[in-house]
Amino acid sequence: MTFSTILILIALISAVLLAFDSGTRLPPALAIAATVLELLARFGVLKPTVGGIDWFVVLGGALVVVGALVWLRVSTKLTVTAATLLVAVGALQVVARI
Repeated sequence: MTFSTILILIALISAVLLAFDSGTRLPPALAIAATVLELLARFGVLKPTVGGIDWFVVLGGALVVVGALVWLRVSTKLTVTAATLLVAVGALQVVARI
């Protein structure tokens, strides 16, 4: 298991925690969808190639945006930590691909 796969698993766990603990459901659901797509691509089940767009940058950016939106709305320690992890993992993925 590579470090990037571990980061995606951390983001998935954070998104699931946010889905159960935050007041809103749509942003964590989007984060879960993005991380599941990334995991499927990492394990070779899905081939994310469409027109030369690097989908890992798009999905990482989605994690950053969703994590920031949730972070602005939550106040408990668990949800703030989970949202921060989403932003951090997404930012690392974007920076690593650029």
